[in-house]
Amino acid sequence: MDGNPHPGDDGTGQYYFVGLGVNFVLVETPDGHPTLVIGPEVSTTADGKSPLGHPTLGACPTGGGAPLALMGGEIVGTTLDNHSGRFNHDPMFTRDTLAEVAKLFNCYGIEITDTKYSTPKP
Repeated sequence: MDGNPHPGDDGTGQYYFVGLGVNFVLVETPDGHPTLVIGPEVSTTADGKSPLGHPTLGACPTGGGAPLALMGGEIVGTTLDNHSGRFNHDPMFTRDTLAEVAKLFNCYGIEITDTKYSTPKP
């Protein structure tokens, strides 16, 4: 949030951290355990108008990321939601699913006091 672009791990690209929010994805490890990946939303522009979303958390198979994200969303304060342009389109993601993911956050010591569920988009 210093207003300067920062390169990716490979030294390429210009990524801005402009206070757009915090994303999460729930992925499964090769041995079947759920893992939370949490990170700031990044943009390719200083004004934040080109956010990159959840794939920056390694949730896309392209580029060596996880082949499957079980759920994605955002953390706003201590509220967890399932807002994602990529991962909330499946009707299997219910209010109960989001509540269970909130429990996982709390289990890891990340306080979640509320959830905000959005009906999956068709």
